[in-house]
Amino acid sequence: MSEYLIPSEESFAEVEIKRSRFLITVRPITSMEEMKRFLKEKREEHPKANHNCWAVISGAPSDSNGYGFSDDGEPSGCAGKPIFTVLQYSGIGQIGMVVTRYFGGIKLGTGGMVKAYTEAAKAGVESIRTIAYSPMVTLRVEVSYAQEPHLRHLLDQEGQTNAVFSYGQGVIAELPVRKGDAPALKLLLREQLGHDVPLKLV
Repeated sequence: MSEYLIPSEESFAEVEIKRSRFLITVRPITSMEEMKRFLKEKREEHPKANHNCWAVISGAPSDSNGYGFSDDGEPSGCAGKPIFTVLQYSGIGQIGMVVTRYFGGIKLGTGGMVKAYTEAAKAGVESIRTIAYSPMVTLRVEVSYAQEPHLRHLLDQEGQTNAVFSYGQGVIAELPVRKGDAPALKLLLREQLGHDVPLKLV
């Protein structure tokens, strides 16, 4: 996946279901360590809450290495998994959610609990603002000294002002580019500089 949405900032929501209060906090998260700190913060903020259930997708929405969730004492599969399912369905990456529950005295039952945490997670997703995120890659191009002025001119035209140049037998330029933009830039450089010019992602 070359581009996906991420939360632009922390956001909050609250729902009440059969007298239980569900406080939902959503935050941009890029690692499990960040998620642990986020959860610790919420537990300290709400020491009298019955549960702090959570879910996280710390990378791209499709990257299962960044998945995690917990029921935090609620019946197994009734809290963390429903929250995670809502996050996964949203298609948003780098996102963590903690749903803090204050029990209101009325038991919800297994089905009711799944429904309640799903509703809470949806309210949390609806509360956030998102921005587009594109992973960065480095495109490495090598040209002769005679081609350097042409290369610099092309990069200036394309707004590639962060290229890092090094010099040896030839001129090497390393360009940080959005992953989604790399194929088009590679094609342009080959067309303008020659199809035999060494180009690769590093």
